[in-house]
Amino acid sequence: MTPTVFAGAPAVLSERQRAELDRWLTAFRALGLDVVRLDRESYTADPWAALTMLLQRVDAVVLFGFAQLCVRDGTWRPDTPEATPAATRWTTPWLQIEAGMAVAGGRPVLVLAEPGVAEGAFHSDVDAGPVSAVSMDRDTDDPAVLRWRAAF
Repeated sequence: MTPTVFAGAPAVLSERQRAELDRWLTAFRALGLDVVRLDRESYTADPWAALTMLLQRVDAVVLFGFAQLCVRDGTWRPDTPEATPAATRWTTPWLQIEAGMAVAGGRPVLVLAEPGVAEGAFHSDVDAGPVSAVSMDRDTDDPAVLRWRAAF
């Protein structure tokens, strides 16, 4: 039976990001994986049921952390003892939700972070347990990708 993988990515991508997404999806299909997506048009006013059912049907999840918000000058945790300057790139919060739902559902998760994206599930420190993390500029022969693939 062909393993099925849910691929989550932001709905709006630059041409460069779209090419990178296509490169990875082509590589996953070449590995014999059936890749499914939930595009923007498939979301309803209540997306939770559709997303839950889809995540229950798949063998694994891959999330593409493409930058969606670029903060050039900001403060992380303002007005607290941990306040620090912040200049960073963030992806869509939907990917964080999808990562949590996949882990809760017992699915192996691969997070591919575009350079500069390092929040939440896309932080390199989360490369443990059911979550494998790798920079998007790598390839399918990266040890984290191989570890994820071996988990299903």
